[in-house]
Amino acid sequence: MRLWLIDFSRGIAVIAMIIFHATFDYYFLTGQEFNYSSLAYPIGFSFIFISGLALYNSKKDAKKFAKRFLKLFSYALLISGVTFLFYPNCFVKFGILHFFAFSTPIVYFFLDKGKWNLLAAFFVLALSPFVKHPNFCSLDYYPLIPWLSVYFFGLYFGEYVSEYLTKNNIILKELDLIAKMGRHSLTIYLIHQPILFLFYKLMLGL
Repeated sequence: MRLWLIDFSRGIAVIAMIIFHATFDYYFLTGQEFNYSSLAYPIGFSFIFISGLALYNSKKDAKKFAKRFLKLFSYALLISGVTFLFYPNCFVKFGILHFFAFSTPIVYFFLDKGKWNLLAAFFVLALSPFVKHPNFCSLDYYPLIPWLSVYFFGLYFGEYVSEYLTKNNIILKELDLIAKMGRHSLTIYLIHQPILFLFYKLMLGL
Protein backbone atom coordinates (compact mmCIF):
# COMPACT_ATOMS: atom_id res chain seq x y z
CA MET A 1 0.00 0.00 0.00
CA ARG A 2 1.40 3.37 -1.04
CA LEU A 3 0.94 6.26 1.37
CA TRP A 4 0.67 9.66 -0.29
CA LEU A 5 2.48 11.64 2.39
CA ILE A 6 5.51 9.32 2.25
CA ASP A 7 5.63 9.68 -1.55
CA PHE A 8 5.27 13.45 -1.15
CA SER A 9 8.12 13.56 1.38
CA ARG A 10 10.33 11.59 -0.98
CA GLY A 11 9.33 13.98 -3.77
CA ILE A 12 10.56 16.92 -1.68
CA ALA A 13 13.86 15.07 -1.25
CA VAL A 14 14.02 14.54 -5.03
CA ILE A 15 13.58 18.28 -5.64
CA ALA A 16 16.29 19.05 -3.06
CA MET A 17 18.57 16.53 -4.80
CA ILE A 18 18.05 18.13 -8.22
CA ILE A 19 18.75 21.63 -6.85
CA PHE A 20 21.85 20.35 -5.08
CA HIS A 21 23.21 18.55 -8.15
CA ALA A 22 22.46 21.56 -10.37
CA THR A 23 24.56 23.69 -8.00
CA PHE A 24 27.28 21.07 -7.58
CA ASP A 25 27.59 20.46 -11.33
CA TYR A 26 27.93 24.18 -12.04
CA TYR A 27 30.71 24.62 -9.50
CA PHE A 28 32.37 21.38 -10.59
CA LEU A 29 32.30 22.23 -14.31
CA THR A 30 33.58 25.76 -13.72
CA GLY A 31 36.39 24.51 -11.47
CA GLN A 32 35.18 26.31 -8.36
CA GLU A 33 35.33 25.02 -4.80
CA PHE A 34 32.07 23.78 -3.32
CA ASN A 35 31.56 22.24 0.12
CA TYR A 36 29.01 19.68 -1.00
CA SER A 37 29.03 17.28 1.97
CA SER A 38 27.13 19.70 4.22
CA LEU A 39 24.23 19.59 1.74
CA ALA A 40 24.56 16.12 0.21
CA TYR A 41 24.39 14.10 3.41
CA PRO A 42 21.18 15.66 4.81
CA ILE A 43 19.50 14.88 1.48
CA GLY A 44 20.91 11.35 1.54
CA PHE A 45 19.72 10.97 5.13
CA SER A 46 16.18 11.91 4.11
CA PHE A 47 16.15 9.42 1.21
CA ILE A 48 17.37 6.57 3.41
CA PHE A 49 15.05 7.36 6.32
CA ILE A 50 12.00 7.76 4.07
CA SER A 51 12.88 4.51 2.30
CA GLY A 52 12.88 2.82 5.69
CA LEU A 53 9.44 4.26 6.45
CA ALA A 54 8.10 3.04 3.10
CA LEU A 55 9.75 -0.36 3.40
CA TYR A 56 7.67 -1.20 6.46
CA ASN A 57 4.65 -1.70 4.17
CA SER A 58 6.51 -4.13 1.91
CA LYS A 59 5.62 -7.79 1.93
CA LYS A 60 8.40 -10.15 2.97
CA ASP A 61 8.76 -11.64 -0.49
CA ALA A 62 12.20 -13.14 -1.14
CA LYS A 63 11.82 -13.05 -4.94
CA LYS A 64 10.73 -9.42 -4.89
CA PHE A 65 13.70 -8.42 -2.74
CA ALA A 66 16.10 -10.45 -4.89
CA LYS A 67 14.86 -8.58 -7.97
CA ARG A 68 15.19 -5.31 -6.06
CA PHE A 69 18.80 -6.14 -5.18
CA LEU A 70 19.71 -7.09 -8.76
CA LYS A 71 18.09 -3.96 -10.19
CA LEU A 72 19.76 -1.61 -7.72
CA PHE A 73 23.11 -3.38 -8.03
CA SER A 74 22.96 -3.13 -11.83
CA TYR A 75 22.20 0.59 -11.68
CA ALA A 76 24.95 1.09 -9.09
CA LEU A 77 27.47 -0.57 -11.42
CA LEU A 78 26.24 1.65 -14.24
CA ILE A 79 26.79 4.76 -12.12
CA SER A 80 30.29 3.57 -11.19
CA GLY A 81 31.12 2.82 -14.82
CA VAL A 82 29.87 6.13 -16.21
CA THR A 83 31.55 8.22 -13.52
CA PHE A 84 34.79 6.26 -14.06
CA LEU A 85 34.80 7.28 -17.73
CA PHE A 86 34.57 10.97 -16.85
CA TYR A 87 36.25 11.09 -13.43
CA PRO A 88 38.61 8.09 -13.14
CA ASN A 89 40.27 9.47 -10.01
CA CYS A 90 37.03 10.21 -8.17
CA PHE A 91 34.38 7.89 -9.60
CA VAL A 92 31.49 6.67 -7.46
CA LYS A 93 32.79 3.63 -5.57
CA PHE A 94 30.02 3.01 -3.04
CA GLY A 95 27.32 5.60 -3.55
CA ILE A 96 23.75 5.70 -2.37
CA LEU A 97 22.58 3.15 -4.97
CA HIS A 98 25.32 0.75 -3.83
CA PHE A 99 24.11 1.33 -0.28
CA PHE A 100 20.49 0.56 -1.15
CA ALA A 101 21.53 -2.53 -3.12
CA PHE A 102 23.64 -4.12 -0.39
CA SER A 103 21.34 -3.10 2.45
CA THR A 104 18.38 -4.80 0.72
CA PRO A 105 19.20 -8.39 1.79
CA ILE A 106 19.99 -7.13 5.31
CA VAL A 107 16.79 -5.20 5.95
CA TYR A 108 14.77 -8.04 4.39
CA PHE A 109 15.33 -10.06 7.57
CA PHE A 110 14.21 -7.14 9.75
CA LEU A 111 10.92 -6.35 8.00
CA ASP A 112 8.75 -7.90 10.71
CA LYS A 113 11.10 -7.54 13.67
CA GLY A 114 9.51 -4.46 15.29
CA LYS A 115 11.63 -3.14 18.15
CA TRP A 116 14.62 -5.17 16.97
CA ASN A 117 15.02 -2.53 14.26
CA LEU A 118 15.58 0.09 16.93
CA LEU A 119 18.18 -2.10 18.63
CA ALA A 120 19.84 -2.77 15.27
CA ALA A 121 20.01 0.97 14.58
CA PHE A 122 21.75 1.69 17.88
CA PHE A 123 24.04 -1.31 17.38
CA VAL A 124 25.20 0.05 14.02
CA LEU A 125 25.72 3.49 15.57
CA ALA A 126 27.77 1.91 18.36
CA LEU A 127 29.97 0.18 15.77
CA SER A 128 30.55 3.35 13.76
CA PRO A 129 33.46 4.84 15.77
CA PHE A 130 35.38 1.57 15.39
CA VAL A 131 35.00 1.26 11.63
CA LYS A 132 37.75 2.84 9.57
CA HIS A 133 36.85 3.88 6.05
CA PRO A 134 39.44 3.89 3.26
CA ASN A 135 40.87 7.26 2.30
CA PHE A 136 39.83 7.69 -1.32
CA CYS A 137 38.04 10.18 -3.52
CA SER A 138 34.46 9.31 -4.46
CA LEU A 139 31.80 11.64 -5.83
CA ASP A 140 29.25 9.80 -3.71
CA TYR A 141 29.93 7.67 -0.63
CA TYR A 142 27.38 5.98 1.66
CA PRO A 143 29.00 3.05 3.51
CA LEU A 144 26.75 0.53 5.25
CA ILE A 145 28.13 1.67 8.58
CA PRO A 146 26.87 4.12 9.80
CA TRP A 147 24.08 4.63 7.20
CA LEU A 148 22.33 1.33 7.95
CA SER A 149 21.33 2.87 11.27
CA VAL A 150 19.24 5.47 9.43
CA TYR A 151 17.53 2.71 7.44
CA PHE A 152 16.75 0.78 10.63
CA PHE A 153 15.38 3.91 12.33
CA GLY A 154 13.11 4.47 9.33
CA LEU A 155 11.94 0.87 9.39
CA TYR A 156 11.22 1.08 13.12
CA PHE A 157 9.24 4.33 12.93
CA GLY A 158 7.55 3.10 9.76
CA GLU A 159 5.20 1.01 11.90
CA TYR A 160 3.86 4.07 13.72
CA VAL A 161 3.85 6.38 10.70
CA SER A 162 2.07 3.79 8.56
CA GLU A 163 -0.51 3.11 11.26
CA TYR A 164 -1.30 6.82 11.51
CA LEU A 165 -1.34 7.49 7.76
CA THR A 166 -3.46 4.42 7.04
CA LYS A 167 -6.15 5.92 9.27
CA ASN A 168 -5.50 9.51 8.16
CA ASN A 169 -4.17 9.23 4.62
CA ILE A 170 -3.57 12.87 3.72
CA ILE A 171 -3.83 13.65 -0.01
CA LEU A 172 -3.39 17.15 -1.44
CA LYS A 173 -4.26 16.91 -5.12
CA GLU A 174 -2.70 20.29 -5.94
CA LEU A 175 0.67 18.91 -4.78
CA ASP A 176 0.29 15.46 -6.33
CA LEU A 177 3.01 16.16 -8.92
CA ILE A 178 5.55 16.19 -6.09
CA ALA A 179 4.21 12.86 -4.80
CA LYS A 180 4.52 11.43 -8.32
CA MET A 181 8.16 12.52 -8.37
CA GLY A 182 8.59 10.60 -5.13
CA ARG A 183 7.05 7.49 -6.67
CA HIS A 184 9.52 7.70 -9.57
CA SER A 185 12.56 8.81 -7.58
CA LEU A 186 14.88 6.10 -8.95
CA THR A 187 14.14 7.00 -12.57
CA ILE A 188 14.63 10.71 -11.84
CA TYR A 189 17.87 9.94 -10.02
CA LEU A 190 19.23 8.09 -13.05
CA ILE A 191 18.29 10.64 -15.71
CA HIS A 192 18.57 14.05 -14.05
CA GLN A 193 22.36 14.28 -14.08
CA PRO A 194 22.75 13.67 -17.85
CA ILE A 195 20.02 16.28 -18.43
CA LEU A 196 21.80 18.80 -16.19
CA PHE A 197 25.14 18.20 -17.92
CA LEU A 198 23.51 18.57 -21.34
CA PHE A 199 21.86 21.81 -20.21
CA TYR A 200 25.13 23.30 -19.00
CA LYS A 201 26.89 22.16 -22.18
CA LEU A 202 24.33 23.56 -24.61
CA MET A 203 23.12 26.64 -22.75
CA LEU A 204 26.27 27.78 -20.98
CA GLY A 205 28.98 26.16 -23.08
CA LEU A 206 30.66 24.54 -20.08
